[in-house]
Amino acid sequence: MSLIRITKREPKLLFPYLRLRTQRYFTGNITGGMGTTSFTADNLRAWPFMVGEDTSFDSIAIEITTGVAGNARIGIYEDNGLGYPGVLLVDSGNLDTSSAALKNAAITQTLKKHVLYWLVLVTSAAPTLRTQLGTINILGLPSTIGGTVTSIWAVSFTFAALPNPFSASATATTGNPPIFLKAA
Repeated sequence: MSLIRITKREPKLLFPYLRLRTQRYFTGNITGGMGTTSFTADNLRAWPFMVGEDTSFDSIAIEITTGVAGNARIGIYEDNGLGYPGVLLVDSGNLDTSSAALKNAAITQTLKKHVLYWLVLVTSAAPTLRTQLGTINILGLPSTIGGTVTSIWAVSFTFAALPNPFSASATATTGNPPIFLKAA
């Protein structure tokens, strides 16, 4: 007869990297290559993000691949404890979306290990942005199971400073993250 020993383990990470290399960009996905997506104006979206150890970041960025006159705002929210964005930690301010280029904002933000954060985007126009392909099944499948994997929160939001706290009326949907954090 064999005995099964149960031991306390560290929480299983949604993101496999434990130590992020400095001066490199990271986003909230674990699979897929790179692609592009055109984003609808006045729609606030939030993608999950987690680190395996306390990590400091010095830049938050998007890469415009097809510019459209307008602005974007990107930021970071801490999870409210229920798998939903809560308190605003970072708001990039306005980033011009009229030309193709890497658009970034300097930040000083340390994210704690094993804490769920949300990377957010809202635009005043419909630029095409570089995205990392793939998704994380963090919000679960619909009751039909065969439906679309939902991995982000989205809500209609007239372009402005990011709300604090995050809007309470978002719905679960899918999408590839276009927001990148650079480890300090």
